Amino acid sequence: MRACHGFCVLAALLAVDLGFVEWQVKTQIVRQRWRPRHRRGVLRKAAQGNEPFPVDFLDELEIDAEDEGVGAIEGDDPFPTDFLDDLGPEEVAESSSEDALFPQSLLELPPQPLSSFQVGQIVHGRVKRMIVGAASLAYVDIGAAKDAVLEFGEMTDGFPRKVPVHTGKKVEARVLEYSAEIDRLYLTRRTGDLKRPPRIWKEDQSRNPEPLRRVAQQEFLDAEVINLITFGAFVNVYPSWGDKTPVFALLHKTQFAPGFAENPEQAIRGGRIKVRKLAINANGELQVTMKQ
Repeated sequence: MRACHGFCVLAALLAVDLGFVEWQVKTQIVRQRWRPRHRRGVLRKAAQGNEPFPVDFLDELEIDAEDEGVGAIEGDDPFPTDFLDDLGPEEVAESSSEDALFPQSLLELPPQPLSSFQVGQIVHGRVKRMIVGAASLAYVDIGAAKDAVLEFGEMTDGFPRKVPVHTGKKVEARVLEYSAEIDRLYLTRRTGDLKRPPRIWKEDQSRNPEPLRRVAQQEFLDAEVINLITFGAFVNVYPSWGDKTPVFALLHKTQFAPGFAENPEQAIRGGRIKVRKLAINANGELQVTMKQ
């Protein structure tokens, strides 16, 4: 009887010990799962500027000194550019929204003045906003004081058959030019030479088609591409006689000559082409074609 009683007591004690061990194991698993997730959440919020890094952050979470991101928090190492890769699906969705910025912006580095960028310099950024239409351009955050501008005609070599960038897209580009007059930085994703003719602003364009009214429609004239837009190109047409002042005209993409869109020497600002008069619409605007 006593032996049986002793065995029962021993079994009960053993069960309690096993239960305590199991509880410890589960607690450790929960802590291991919670800490990285909580740590990443704090890192993400602080990196996005929503919350400051807590002063006792490292002590509270007991992060090892060699943990990824610790050196960056303490200012010793650059912030890991792929630290968002380890986030869960919901956190990734939040961090990958269209308003999410490049790591440079996540760190809130002091914005650089536009004038500090050099022509030909390679920059990385994210498209913040698109304008599709007559302007046809993208505003790109490259960590500067103002967003840089990537025009439709500079998004790729030749004439883009579709808009190659979109809001939220990461892009690599070269600095094309800086306009001190309007404090604007222009980018290009084209390859090759960066030389472009001066921009012709709207107030400097001659939209009077009178010099071309008497020109036969069969006559091909010299023209220069002013700008590429999603539905075609704006060009300056040079009359063959009389007043030689170039006339502003629209070259719709349906009126491109075969091979024009793929020709990076012609489908570019400053490209030289041949066009003929197609029509002068009711608003007195000249429309031209490259076709026979």
